[in-house]
Amino acid sequence: LETLNILADKHKNVSEKYDELTNFVASNDGTNGMMKFSAENSYTFNVTNPAVVGKILLVVEKELAEALAKAEKEVLEFRI
Repeated sequence: LETLNILADKHKNVSEKYDELTNFVASNDGTNGMMKFSAENSYTFNVTNPAVVGKILLVVEKELAEALAKAEKEVLEFRI
């Protein structure tokens, strides 16, 4: 049962991130989005080019969709 709870939490977390991304994309008008990357050493890198931001968002959306599908499959196929 503990394993199922872990899998369910994983699915919930990925689903929440996918929803956040969906909301960000919906609110972005394609002309003024910005992405900020930061490393553990506090170095930051900003991207403000709308075309680049759009391409990054497509990659992130694809990866999150795949992770969400995998997490859902793990929960549905879990056997006690």
